[in-house]
Amino acid sequence: MVSVVTGGPTGATDNDASVAGPDCLICQKHAGVGPLVSPHLWEDDLVRVSHIPPVDEPEAFVGHLVIETQRHVGYLDELSDDEAAAVGRAARTAARAIRAELGAESVFSAVIGIGVPHFHQHVWPKHPGTPDRYDWHRVDEWPDAPRAIGDELDTICDRLRPYFT
Repeated sequence: MVSVVTGGPTGATDNDASVAGPDCLICQKHAGVGPLVSPHLWEDDLVRVSHIPPVDEPEAFVGHLVIETQRHVGYLDELSDDEAAAVGRAARTAARAIRAELGAESVFSAVIGIGVPHFHQHVWPKHPGTPDRYDWHRVDEWPDAPRAIGDELDTICDRLRPYFT
């Protein structure tokens, strides 16, 4: 599970960590600092797509991507129409990439809206062979699930990246 900072939105309208608040882990990540810095796949003016880093475990669950707004905005209902459309396109692209490159049985997506007060949408696979007892929100708990770190994780991201261009 990813460590999070709790609280509501700061009301900032810029993705600069100093404007949005030093406690926003996603703004810190966008500035290249903090515990969430991870392999970056793609970005435009509205959204950024990256792989979840290994935070509380030694290796990352392979294929767990996160789509974040560039602008510091707390919740789904606060997205502009353009941001909402960009998030949707990025989530669809992420799902296609995960299925094609990682052979996922299923691809799940969720916006939880608690924890880090900066909009982000998770997209992650159910890897082949995952036992049915691991529900959609627990597939990363399967001990035999693919995990990676460092160069291996970078190589996986290199395989996914072309889908976004």
